Amino acid sequence: EEHTASEEFDAVVVDCPPLRHSVDLLAAVDAAARSLNQVFPPREPTVFDPFLRALSGSSVSGDEVYEGGREILRRFSGLRQTLAERESATVRLVLSADRRSLAEVQRGVTALSLFAYSVDAAICNRILPEDAGPWWQARRDDERAALDDIRESLAPLPVLDVVLHARAASGLERLASLAGLAYGRADPAEVLHRG
Repeated sequence: EEHTASEEFDAVVVDCPPLRHSVDLLAAVDAAARSLNQVFPPREPTVFDPFLRALSGSSVSGDEVYEGGREILRRFSGLRQTLAERESATVRLVLSADRRSLAEVQRGVTALSLFAYSVDAAICNRILPEDAGPWWQARRDDERAALDDIRESLAPLPVLDVVLHARAASGLERLASLAGLAYGRADPAEVLHRG
C-alpha cells in the first residue's frame, strides 16, 4: 500500500542493526532512489519487441521484467522520501556510556546528516545505578565522566539515560517500564529535537 509523507500514521518503531550497517543500508536506499530514471528510464517500445518475445520463448516479457525493476526502485524512492521527512521520521541512536561509543555515534550523526536523515535524540543504555555498590564505584565514575562528554558533544540533541536492569527487557511490560525510564512523561512518538 502506498502512502504519501503527509498522511497520518501511528508511531512506528524500527529497530535497526548496528549503526555502521544501518548507514550502509540507508546509503543503498538513497542510491537506488536517485538512480531510478538512470537505471530504468521510461522504456519506449520498438518494432523489434514482438520478434524478441517470440525468439526468447519466455512467458515473461521484457516489458514485465523492466517494469518490475522500475517498481522496485520506485518503492525505494518512496521509502527514501518517507525516511527523510523531518516532520515525521527521526533516528534515535543508542549508545553505551563510554567514549568509544560516543565516537561511533558522532560519525553516525554526520553520515545520517549527509543523507538528510534527522537524528532527534541519543539514548545512553545500561548505565550503572547509583546504588550499584562500592565495587562498581570506579566504573560508575568513568560513566559519569563519559555521560558529561556525551551530553556536551551531542548538544543540542537530548540524551536520555536508561539504567541497567537486573533482567533483560523482554515482553511488553518490561519494555513499557524501560520506555518510562527513558522518556518519563514525554511522548516517545514526538520528535524530540529539530535541527
